[in-house]
Amino acid sequence: QSIFFLLSTTGAFTQSAAATPPSTSPNIEVIVEADRNAAALLVFLRHIPTSGVQIYLEDLRGTHLLHETVNDRPSAAKRYQLQHLPPGTYRLRLDDEYREIYQPLKFNGRSVTILEQQRTIRHKPQIALDQRQLRVLLPNQSTAKVHIAIVDAENNVLYRERHRIQGPFRKTYALDQFHRGTYAIQIRTEGKTYAKSFTLHH
Repeated sequence: QSIFFLLSTTGAFTQSAAATPPSTSPNIEVIVEADRNAAALLVFLRHIPTSGVQIYLEDLRGTHLLHETVNDRPSAAKRYQLQHLPPGTYRLRLDDEYREIYQPLKFNGRSVTILEQQRTIRHKPQIALDQRQLRVLLPNQSTAKVHIAIVDAENNVLYRERHRIQGPFRKTYALDQFHRGTYAIQIRTEGKTYAKSFTLHH
């Protein structure tokens, strides 16, 4: 088996159309196979982003049973032995700068079955700072609630908003009224929170 794979504002932020929001990256190519001759999992990767990819094997509670980082090559082939695990359902998670890929699988103690139809892909928010414009893209393909907050270095909330979106969401924030310093944008959607810090130098 194989698979390819703001509630309110302070006046400090204003929406601007001057900057183009970031775009999504080319997809990483992932092939997951069960080794027919052993209790092992084969993972083949191509087009790995320069920032690398994190590979996790998890149980259904999210406990990490295996973790490896691949960040020094554009492609890779990995083989993971599973004979030390009890029979059950697990999931392989591949996490890069742009998305999370979840591939469930079953292990019966002797062989591995890839649950191809249960694969899911979650796209991460893309955030870019251009001078004093903060560009945000949520490449969402479904209906979702989104909570966005901007905090300072002491985690004080300076700006907050929420949306119910259908499909991709793009917005640019002008930061002209902010002083020099370090801030962070926090985006919560579909039960996960993503955060990215940024620094204004002038």
